[in-house]
Amino acid sequence: TWAADYALVTSPSTKTPTTVQAKNAARVNLLAICRPYAQTISLNAGVSPSAKIALGVNPRTSTPQPITAPTTYPVIAVTQSLALVHVMTYRDSIASPSVKSKPYGVLQAQIYGKASGTAITDPTLLTFLQAATKSPLSVTWDSAAKGMTIYYAARWVTRKGLVGPWSPIINFVLAG
Repeated sequence: TWAADYALVTSPSTKTPTTVQAKNAARVNLLAICRPYAQTISLNAGVSPSAKIALGVNPRTSTPQPITAPTTYPVIAVTQSLALVHVMTYRDSIASPSVKSKPYGVLQAQIYGKASGTAITDPTLLTFLQAATKSPLSVTWDSAAKGMTIYYAARWVTRKGLVGPWSPIINFVLAG
């Protein structure tokens, strides 16, 4: 069915919205039938990789490896300071400054922070603020923190909850 419907769409004289819709519906049905067979063949150790390729099935080239805890840390920066709000960006410590992607296996960056009149050098003293999956992000503070120095640190987290090392602590004065 799909081959006949596809042939109609490839000819300009018979290509209409109705024939395109019929071709798309036939494709969905075809894939629903073929994908389970392709998965069975792909997982079958008795079928050689060359035979899988000849059938158009991708052979498994590697065995899955568990995702380990991150070994790098996020580099955070306050890019904008508004009234009671800090806009922050983050990137991986070993990535180029223009690269926004997180390391492999990392789901999010945990952002910690605290307003303090004295310097904070231990990230475990900071309070969890939010889990960020996109950079930039904004952190809003209450009016009691106005004019105070805010200390921030972050760390990467995987889907299984494995955490990486802490980032260096940065500080920024909160505008009011």
